[in-house]
Formats: sequence, structure tokens, C-alpha cells
Amino acid sequence: MAAKDLLPKMLELRGRNYTYKQIGEELGISPSLVGKHLKEVRDKPELAFEFIELKNFETGQTVLSFTPENFEKYRQTTILYYKGTSVFEIRSGLIHKTDFGPYQTKGKLRSKLPEWYPMVTKLYSVEDWFKPIYRRGDNKTDVYDIVREFKPLNSGNVELYLHQNGLDSSRRFAKAIANVLNPILRTRFDELGSLQKNIVLAPTERHWFNDDALIEKHKIARDMIRDWNKFNHESIIEYAIDLLPYGITIQSMHEDIDIGWDITTDDWLHCKKFGITIENWNAMKIFGITDKEYFDKVGSWIITDWDWSCDILQEYEFEADSWKDAIEKSELDDMINRLKKLGWTPEMLSDLDKLYEYPGFEDQNMIFEFIQNNDTKTIVKALNSVNYLEQNKLDQAAEYRQWLIDNNWKLPKLKKGFKSYVGAKIYDHIKKHKDNYIDLDELQEIFDEDNRPKYSSSWHKFLKQEIYETPSLSEIWITGHVRGFPLMLKKPVTAALLEELHVLGFSLDELKTMNLKKITKLMEYLQQNDIEFDQEFAKWAYSHDWEIPALGSFKSYRELRLFKHLSSMTFPSYRLDKMLDDFNEFTEPGPLALSEQELHAILIQEPFSKICMSSEEAGMVQFTDIEARNKLEPIIIEKIVEIEKEVIVKEEVIVEVESKKAAKRILDYTSFAELNEKNLNRNVTLRDAIDRGDLDDSIVKSITRFEFWAKQLWKEHRTESLPRGKDHGKILMETVAEIMQFDTRVNKNLKLARIARNDILHSEKSGVKLNNTHLKYVLKATEEIISKLS
Repeated sequence: MAAKDLLPKMLELRGRNYTYKQIGEELGISPSLVGKHLKEVRDKPELAFEFIELKNFETGQTVLSFTPENFEKYRQTTILYYKGTSVFEIRSGLIHKTDFGPYQTKGKLRSKLPEWYPMVTKLYSVEDWFKPIYRRGDNKTDVYDIVREFKPLNSGNVELYLHQNGLDSSRRFAKAIANVLNPILRTRFDELGSLQKNIVLAPTERHWFNDDALIEKHKIARDMIRDWNKFNHESIIEYAIDLLPYGITIQSMHEDIDIGWDITTDDWLHCKKFGITIENWNAMKIFGITDKEYFDKVGSWIITDWDWSCDILQEYEFEADSWKDAIEKSELDDMINRLKKLGWTPEMLSDLDKLYEYPGFEDQNMIFEFIQNNDTKTIVKALNSVNYLEQNKLDQAAEYRQWLIDNNWKLPKLKKGFKSYVGAKIYDHIKKHKDNYIDLDELQEIFDEDNRPKYSSSWHKFLKQEIYETPSLSEIWITGHVRGFPLMLKKPVTAALLEELHVLGFSLDELKTMNLKKITKLMEYLQQNDIEFDQEFAKWAYSHDWEIPALGSFKSYRELRLFKHLSSMTFPSYRLDKMLDDFNEFTEPGPLALSEQELHAILIQEPFSKICMSSEEAGMVQFTDIEARNKLEPIIIEKIVEIEKEVIVKEEVIVEVESKKAAKRILDYTSFAELNEKNLNRNVTLRDAIDRGDLDDSIVKSITRFEFWAKQLWKEHRTESLPRGKDHGKILMETVAEIMQFDTRVNKNLKLARIARNDILHSEKSGVKLNNTHLKYVLKATEEIISKLS
């Protein structure tokens, strides 16, 4: 068989990826002959196949349909039949069939298509040979979608858009922006037409699945045309905005027009492309510089005032008389290098003009004298400080600029979170303050006396702009007015609370140091138990340092006081009329007993009936014996005590007889009523020290208690502040002794007790030998002070 007759078999084996050598071995011919015939087919593909057009297709044989790649895989002959877009291979007893599909909608195939595919297109007339086989006649592909005609934007559309977006919509802006958008839309229209034409007129062999680039190009073109055809007169501006290059937006065009750009020029578009500002572009034109890289290198120098550089470099004999002249005479680079060696920067040269605002620098000669007399390190420090004041708006007044000069240009950094130095100072003052409030006049005094540069020009503006806007301060302090006085209040203190306490008779000075947390807690308790918080109650609670026990089962604090009084008695009985006097003399709030019968009615109720038995007829009260009372279950009274930030319940056992403690007691204090009867913390701890027989601890606590009441007496009888410093205790004791007119013996024992207290606390040796007499006189003097205060 001639080698040419073996061509179909050669093509079949070649389609199965056989090499020339393998094909030659299979067919019994040389590899070179295989190569020759296959090359002829490549050069003239029509030699490989014979295509026969069918007018109709009717057969009783079995028709098997294949994908194009499988059709080629199993093809055995080069004689093919076609009808429309279907291709047939007739075999013995059956027919293989495949159909062409449009590449535009089917996408990429799984394998490369046969080489004869492009030849199918040549079955059509020469006139339309470039069209895909599946679009014969009047049918058109989707790539032939009509591109809607371009209609230019008018300035009215742009004016409306600017107005809707809160921009200046005047004709000047609208017309300029429209003149930018219309050429961009025209360019896109032309681009779409060209792209469509390039795809449609692509060579025939590119139309069949074997050109990924053309397929992708068609998809892009299709989407672009659809987007173009989709916009309307309202959305056309948004469409045009998306086409703007170099990050240009309507907003940026608006801003550029506002600063002087003509955005319709090629200059503007060129500068947007390369990121050149209008200032630099104008400077480049003025100085005749066309190289942007070179301008970036020297531009920051040549836009500074020439006179400063000229004065600084006068000894170096440069010939130029301006920056432009320096460029023309090729001296610019040398001048810049010399300035750098001298320690100058463009920023320093630009900032020199700011010195005109400072006293003593009103003209150029004064500034140049400053330059000559100082090194660049000092000049940098001065300019940095000037800029710091300016950036933080601290240079608002001339005296602040003078302060900087007087301070040798030294300027500390502002504390983080503050707008001024005085703001941080006042914040620290408030933060460290222990009182419940600070008078705003006190803070204003700090503001007025601080002479450093300020952010706020007045105290009123300072409050509004700085104090009120300091988050860390507002967490713990608030402002308010009490009796018309403006105050800074420590939370949770409120102006309403201070007003209420002031109405009850407490002065603002007293309210400043009171434990208002205790008071607030007490007021909550009283409100919950429907107990009136009047002036009498407030005065009594204040005398007990606001440590008021809960009433429990008692109807009033006067009754509670009576129960404590009876519980401490060691007598077997007591006259009812005497007890009536005691009851009515108590200072605790509560109704008086107007008769023995009313008192008797109280005593026969629990818990009084557990410790005594009242007889109205006999006019006597019989007490349960001590041993029986000790066997009773103690009655616990709760007391609310504030300890730092926690609220705890402190228990006080009030049914307890003193007989066991008396064994070690170094002094009988029952005659000192306030110490013996009032369970204030300072009284309890002192009684405990005496009961334990600890003389040293008793002296320390008794002097501390004495000084507490002595300070109260000082406040009532002296206008000056309490003494402070090393000898404050001595001054306090001597002044109080003078007010009380203590005799020599009392004064002597008080002095010795105070010295002994200091020996104990500071491990000193004064030679004072302690005894009970010293303690007794301290207690006696304290009781007399309390009595005078009452």
C-alpha cells in the first residue's frame, strides 16, 4: 500500500500522541516518510479531509453522539459528512456524530480540539468565511450586541449631583467637571467599538475553542457593553466616575478647582498621574525644571525665602542672586550641599518666618543676628519649640511667646491627654485632693498664677474646653453649685446631698471633710425604715462619727441607749423615777417618756424584760443577777461601717457585763460618760487598751482621742488654720489648755502624757515615767472639752 494511502491511519495515530518513529513502526514505513506526509497535511489541511455536505439525513442505522474530543478520538476515516453544525462519520453498521458548540457560551474544553476544526469554516462562501459555523446566515452572536450611541453629559446633570452630595454646585464647578467626564465617556465608547470589531474580525482559526485569549476578550467585551447599555441619565455620572484614572474622584476634582487648577488641561491630568501638586507644578514652571525627580530633590529648598539662604551663605561668594539664577548658573546643587553641611534643612528655612511673631524678632536683621550668634542646634531647638506651641495652639497670646524666649526656648512636652500645662497641674491637684469638694476659686487661682503657655485664654474657656473634657477626671469628679458657690465635687458626692446637709445645720467647711459615704449609707437606711432624718438626728449622728447602729427590735435610738445603759449596770435594783430622769437625759433621738408609767410600759417589753423586771407600784426596777445575764444569748446590734470601698457589717455585743474585764483594768473609766457610754471606734479601742492593762497603748490612744476633740474646739474658737509641722501637737495642746483654762496640774500631766506618747511612738527616751495619773488627767481633760463643745 502506498504511503499516501496510509495518511488517514497516520493522522489517527498522530491524534493519539504517537511519535513519528512509533507511527513508522506501526505502519512499516520510515519515520522520515511519516514526517513528510504529516507536514503536507499541516501546510494544506484540506489534503487530510474530505467534507461532503448533506441536504438531508435519513438513516435506519444506529447513530452514536460524541463530544467533539471523543468523536476525534474514535475517528477512523478522513471522509466526513456535515449538515448544519453536525458532523458525521459513516461506519459499517453505525454512524458517529458530533455537534459544534459556540465557544462564547460553552467556555474552555477539557482537551485540545482536532486540527481539522478550523477547516470546517471554509465550507462557506468567501464573503462570510470568518463567521463561526454555528451562526450561518442572518443569525448573530451576542458579541454583535449594539453599543448604544454616546450622548454627552450636560452641566445640569453634574450640578444636580454636586448638590445632592453637599458640594458647591455652581456653574464654574459643574461645567469643568462635565468637561472632564465627557472625554472619558467618549473614549470608552470608542474603545467598545474597537474591541467589538477586533473580536468579530478575528481570523477564522481563532473562532473554535483553541484560543483562550479570544474567549476571555469576548467575555470582557460582552460585560463592558452590557454595563454601557445599562446606565441611564441618573446613573451615567456614577458610571463615568468609575472610569476616572489615577484615583481621581468628584471630590478631588472639586478640591482641585477650588485651589486653582484648570482640570480640563493636559497639565492637570499629567500632574494627577505623577502625583504633582499645583504648588510644585507652578514652581517647576517658574524655575524651568522639567525633571520631576530632580525637582523632588531640590524643590523643598527653592520654594523657601531666598534671602535667608543668601544671608547664611554670603561668606561663600556664590554669584547667584535668586534660586532661579542659581539654577541657570549651575550653582544650585553646591549651595544646597553647603547649607546641609552647615546643618540647615528646608524646614528650618521655612520656619524662620515664624520668628517675626516673637518679641525682639520684629525684622529680618534681628532674626539674622540670632542666626549668627547661635549654632544650628540652638536654632533647631528654638524652631521646634515655636512649632510645638503653634501645633498645640499654645501661642495664642504674646506673653506666652515671651515666656518661651525667657525660658531659653526650652519647652516641656504636654502630659498625654491634656491640652495645656496648667490643665495637667490642676488635674494632679484635684486627683490628690482628699476632701469631698474643692472650691472652683481655688482651682482658678492655680490657673491664674500659672504663667506658662495656655490653650484656653480664660478661666471660663478652660473649664469648658479642658476640665469638662478630661475623661479620667469626669470619672471621679463633677461640678455643681451649693448655696450658690461653684464647687468641684468628688463622686459619689452630689450637690443635692450637700444642700440637704447644709440645711440641717452643717457648714460647708464641716461638709468638706465628712465621710459622706457613711452619711449616704445611713440616709438610705433611715429612708428604708421610715425614720426622719432631721436636724436633731443629724447632730446626734455627727457626734457619733455617723457610725449609727441599726435599730433592730427597738423603736427608737433612745430606747436602744436605755438598753445599753441597763446592760452595763451592776446594781441589783434601781429606782424607776431615777431611771426616768436618765432616759430623758439621753441625747439619742426618740420620744421622751413623760411619766413613770410610760417608761414602765417600755421596760416590760422584750428585750428589756430579759434583763430586768419593772414594778410600777413599787417604783423600782429589779435587775437579773450578773451570772444569769451572762447566760443569756447576747443581743447583736448591726452597725454599718464603711471601710475603703467595701461595706461590711460590724457586730456589737451590747449584753455583756464588765465584771470579767475589770480584773486587768488599770483605771476605772465609768465616771467618764462619753468614753464609757458611746461606742465610737476611738472609745472602744481606748477602753480595750485600759481593760487589757496596757498603759503604753492606753496613753497613745488617749492622746489621739484628746487631739481629735481638741481640733474640734480649735475650729470653734480660732479663725486660723490648724497647726501643722513638727510642733503641731504641742501648739494644739497649749492653745486648747488656754481656751479651757486648765489648772497647772492638768497642764503638767497633759504635757508629760504627750511626751510619753512620743517616746512610745518614736522610740525616744525623755525620762518620763508613765503612771495611771497621767492617763486619768488626759481622760478628764478630754471629757471637759466634750462638755464645752456640747
